[in-house]
Amino acid sequence: MSPLTSEQQRLMESVPYQEAVGSLMYTAQLTRPDICYAVSSLSTKEMLKRFNMENCNLVKTPLDPNSKLTKDMSPLTSEQQRLMESVPYQEAVGSLMYTAQLTRPDICYAVSSLSKVKTPLDPNSKLTKDMSPLTSEQQRLMESVPYQEAVGSLMYAAQLTRPDICYAVSSLSRFNNNPGEIHWQAVKRVFRYLKGTATAKLEFKRDGNSEISGYCDADWAADTDDRKSITGYVYFACGGAISWSLVSNRSH
Repeated sequence: MSPLTSEQQRLMESVPYQEAVGSLMYTAQLTRPDICYAVSSLSTKEMLKRFNMENCNLVKTPLDPNSKLTKDMSPLTSEQQRLMESVPYQEAVGSLMYTAQLTRPDICYAVSSLSKVKTPLDPNSKLTKDMSPLTSEQQRLMESVPYQEAVGSLMYAAQLTRPDICYAVSSLSRFNNNPGEIHWQAVKRVFRYLKGTATAKLEFKRDGNSEISGYCDADWAADTDDRKSITGYVYFACGGAISWSLVSNRSH
């Protein structure tokens, strides 16, 4: 049923298929288990087409039992790294993560063997607008990067069930109009963090304190570009977070 002619493919270029399936994946994970099978079928077909896997030979195991994946297999030279820049590795792993969580527990180990991080953002680096593309060539290279779509997906998760990534997502959204490679790497780090904390969840105790308590804090002009502060709050009841938000101050 996929497009066969160049004209059919051209007509489908404007269709936000991947974005739609991504939104359905979030819904299936959060509140609609009844659509898990349908979404898994749609995403699997899209993955095969997206990553040129439609005509590959079938295998019986997710990983090769005779090989061991190590960091020594990563690119060592600048030429090797350049060749890997066009490979949608993170995007492919993200798609596999969704499939593993929805309907394919048999591939969970293969997916979980990939790298994880303990914090959403690197505490040793500061994201600034100076990292945005400065030349037309750098901008051209970033045009194919789905930065805004990725940040939008993270915003959805941050607003619903993951208050722990709110600050990271708020910081990354400042560069939506002109993201650079370093910003993109930071976005992918948040996804790696989510992968490492996939079992984290909000818990509410029936015998917990039902009184509402709140906390508020600000980063005191940590934004070096315009010296504005980000203020955030979170409210708790029965041992769990019930409301949270982050906002960038309009004035200094």
